[in-house]
Amino acid sequence: MSNFLNKLFGRTDDGYDDYDDMEGYDLYGDEEPYVPERAPAPREIRQKRTPERTVPFPAGKPGTDHTVVLVEAFDIDTAWPVCDHVKQGRTVICNTERLSPDIRMRFQDIVSGSAYAIGGLLQAVSQFIFVFAPSTTNIDFDDGRLAFSTLRNAAKEPMMPGLTGERDGSRYGR
Repeated sequence: MSNFLNKLFGRTDDGYDDYDDMEGYDLYGDEEPYVPERAPAPREIRQKRTPERTVPFPAGKPGTDHTVVLVEAFDIDTAWPVCDHVKQGRTVICNTERLSPDIRMRFQDIVSGSAYAIGGLLQAVSQFIFVFAPSTTNIDFDDGRLAFSTLRNAAKEPMMPGLTGERDGSRYGR
């Protein structure tokens, strides 16, 4: 009966198991020959570009004529032509003496906001007079002391007592 059970379960009496010589090769599939990888080509370094958010306007160029516009402000509507002059590359000297204090403050807010937006310069000359210029213009403020100190250094002579070219904390030396 053991012979019957051995045949039933697939055992043979010869002691040899069935062995397939190709068994195990199918587990990994077809292998491809090893090919060494090449080093990646160096990448080009691109410069970071920022989106253009500026409006082009003609700016003053070195060696060309430069126009200075004098404006006396009578009302708040004068602020817009002042801003337009600077956009066109002109320097504007604006007198706001005739404006009421409230309107003067609004006028200065409009002009200073425009100066910031287009990269212009805004410089107070006095309490009521302002210089508004495009970014291509340099504004140097000289209240007379700079010229005096330059003369003093050029002469290299002792100064008279009480006269100095040194700057103190006040704007006009009073």
